[in-house]
Amino acid sequence: MDQFVIRTYPIEKDKIDNLCKLISSHRLIVPSFEYDFEKEIYDISYYLKIRDMFQTDVCLLPDRNLLTRWLALYRGEDIKNDNDRLAASILAFSQLAEIVIEPSIALYEAAMTNGNVKANQELNIFRSADNLDPKYWTAVALEESDMLPNIALNDLNKNKLEDINFEMPLRRWRRLYVLVLKIAEIELQGENSHQCMSELFKWMHKDYLMTGTAVILAAHYFAPNNNRKGLFKKLRSLNRELAIQGIKNATWDLFILEEWFSRITTQDKENKKWLFCTLDKKLKLFAESLIYKKRDVNPLESSLINLFGIEIGGKLMEELKQYRLISSSHERILNQENNQPTIASLIEKGEKIIFNWSV
Repeated sequence: MDQFVIRTYPIEKDKIDNLCKLISSHRLIVPSFEYDFEKEIYDISYYLKIRDMFQTDVCLLPDRNLLTRWLALYRGEDIKNDNDRLAASILAFSQLAEIVIEPSIALYEAAMTNGNVKANQELNIFRSADNLDPKYWTAVALEESDMLPNIALNDLNKNKLEDINFEMPLRRWRRLYVLVLKIAEIELQGENSHQCMSELFKWMHKDYLMTGTAVILAAHYFAPNNNRKGLFKKLRSLNRELAIQGIKNATWDLFILEEWFSRITTQDKENKKWLFCTLDKKLKLFAESLIYKKRDVNPLESSLINLFGIEIGGKLMEELKQYRLISSSHERILNQENNQPTIASLIEKGEKIIFNWSV
């Protein structure tokens, strides 16, 4: 069997081909940059050329679900489903293509749930997992093995535990949480889809701030005949704590999209290219909705028209444009220096509305 050497990793060429085909067949990667052919995105040599020819780092931002699967496999757990194999394929592909995986956002989420020590432990395990020979991850991905070898378990505590403060205040997350609380509130009012979007635009303009990622989330949630499953879990549950937790989960989805988009805006200056990866089809769709696939087509406008139709989607886009034209209006609380509500007060108000809702 032919050996194919990628840098220092000798691996059978047919395995490389099958690994790339697996990832390509599920379209697991969302690139932030233009490319000539989609097949390039799933070609390991493509990224090595970018690195060699332009000295450009390619970085991948994974969501919490992917990181959790990597850690579980590295701890010695058996494969539970096909998504575990897909997760393994992404890690192997990234290692072979010399793509730098940036797990920080997933670790901030871990810290909020389990504390800072736990998040640093997860970072330590991930560092070891990312240094494991990719042939083992490839074997799991291609169904040649149902678990990683014992060598992985032996290496678990080899690295010194890092000490990063993953519990530092996440101002952007809290700002986005206010937005998602409002989207949930509008949904619970039971208005039609166009009214829901218009009400959100009006509130964002007058009482808060405008952000494209929140508009994308709301558009997918409010759009008529759209599959909304999984966007807001347990929103109408009798247990209102579960409703709040579902809203927080949706905020993390929005947060990682904001962080990814923020990195995209500086990638040329920093000579980096960013990829986003998730096994969540909805989240992947949201990420794709933020990218200019064609230079002359606004991705936000395209999303609104695709979701609401030409007539309603066009009207919603016009509403957004009108609000942007008057963004400096003194009527906006954002422009009133002495009338700024605190994020804490807005969160308290939003959570109270959600808690007090009843059928």
